[in-house]
Amino acid sequence: MPDKQQAIRDALQAALRDGFVAASLVTRDGINVQTTDSRVGSPETFAAMSAALVGAAEAALFERGVIDAVRVVAHTPTGSLVAVGVSDDLLLVLLAEKTKSLGELQTNADAIGNKVRVAVAGARP
Repeated sequence: MPDKQQAIRDALQAALRDGFVAASLVTRDGINVQTTDSRVGSPETFAAMSAALVGAAEAALFERGVIDAVRVVAHTPTGSLVAVGVSDDLLLVLLAEKTKSLGELQTNADAIGNKVRVAVAGARP
């Protein structure tokens, strides 16, 4: 059985096979844990801003009484970012090119998120 770190790497690599161009695991306070993307100029800044984006969305929704799990999607004409919580402390951040629809992004992000959740928990799928 692969160790926990290998299981996390495998789950992040699965995102690339599912059509994402990058996958990162970051802490909710913005520390880069692991990434598949060597093209990011500063993984530290990417992690910090991704965590801030999720935190801001959660805070805004909490003000309206929404306390459900948050999935944040930033969609542009050239690509998208999807961030989902995979534990109390960790976020999965995925990058996709413009070819994915919002529905496809959400479905695929949820599936990858579940794989990462299992890997982070150290359990078998």
